[in-house]
Amino acid sequence: MNGKPYTKDGATDPNENSLPIGESAPTALPVEPAKPDIPETVTKKYVSTYPSGDGGQQDVEKYREPFLVSVIKDGTPTPFEQVTLRYGKWGLVIAGVSLFAACVAAIFVFQQFKEMAAQTELLNRAAHQSRKDSQDSSIATGKQLAVLQGQLNQQQHTMLLDERAWLGAVKIGVVNAPIGLNNPVIGLIELTNSGKSPAKKVRTLAAIQALKKGVVLVPKYAIDKTDQPSYSVIQPGMPMEITTLPIEGTQGKIGTVGIDDLADFKSGDYIVYIYGIITYEDIFSHKHTTKFCGFVNRNLQTVRACQSYNEAN
Repeated sequence: MNGKPYTKDGATDPNENSLPIGESAPTALPVEPAKPDIPETVTKKYVSTYPSGDGGQQDVEKYREPFLVSVIKDGTPTPFEQVTLRYGKWGLVIAGVSLFAACVAAIFVFQQFKEMAAQTELLNRAAHQSRKDSQDSSIATGKQLAVLQGQLNQQQHTMLLDERAWLGAVKIGVVNAPIGLNNPVIGLIELTNSGKSPAKKVRTLAAIQALKKGVVLVPKYAIDKTDQPSYSVIQPGMPMEITTLPIEGTQGKIGTVGIDDLADFKSGDYIVYIYGIITYEDIFSHKHTTKFCGFVNRNLQTVRACQSYNEAN
C-alpha cells in the first residue's frame, strides 16, 4: 500500500483527505543467547563435582554428574541470585551476632574461670596453711609429749631412788683398836640400809692389806672357802657388821704384829688399807653395787677414806 486516496474506478479524488496507511509492524528479530568471546577449549570444559588431585582436569567420562559452568553476561543478578545474596547478608548478620555472643560468652567464661582460679588458689593456700598448722601442732604435741614423758621418767626415776634400798659402809675401823704388838689386825666394817625398802640378796667381800708407801692399791680378796656363802636381807635402818681376815705381817708373820710392823705403821712407811664390795638388789629387782675403802692413820686407831674405790649405784 502507498497511502494515496482512491475512487471506485481507481482514480484519485483530490477533494478527499486521505489518511496515511500505516505500514505493517516490523517482525521481531530472533534473540540468541550471547556468546562471549571465550576460547573454545574453555566453553567446552566441564567442572567435575568429584574432587581429584589434578584440579578436575580428568575426562568427564569418568564421572556421572558433571555440571556446566555458565558465565554471567552482565552485572545484573538474577532473582535467584538476589535471594541468595539476601540470605547471604542475613547469614553474615547472624554470623556476626553469633560471633559477638560467642565473644561475650567467652569473656564471661574467662571471668568465671579467673574467679574459679582465684577461689582455687585461696583454697590451696588455706589447705597448705592447714597442713602447716597441723604439722606445727603435731610437732608441738610431740614436744609436749616428750616433755611429759621426760617428766614422767624423771618422776619414776625419783620415786625409784626415793623408795629403793641404799646400802653402804657407815663405819670402817679395826678390831681392838689401836693396833697393838702381837695382836692380830682385823678390819671391822659397819653397814646400814639408808633407803626406804629392804635390800635383798646382800653379799659382802672385805679385806685388809698393808702396802709400802707409794704402792698403788689393787683390791684383792682372800676368800675363806671353808665358810658357807650366804645372802642376807637388810631392812631399812638396820645395821650390819662384817670383818676381814687378819692382815699379814710385814715380816711374813700371819695374824700378828711385831715391833718392826708397829714402827712401819707409825712412820707411814707402810699403810694399812681396809676395803670391800657389797652387791644387792632392791625391791624393783634392780642390781646395785657399793664399794668402800679406807686406810688406818698413823695413830693406828682411826680410819680415813681412800681417794678412790668409794662408789655406789
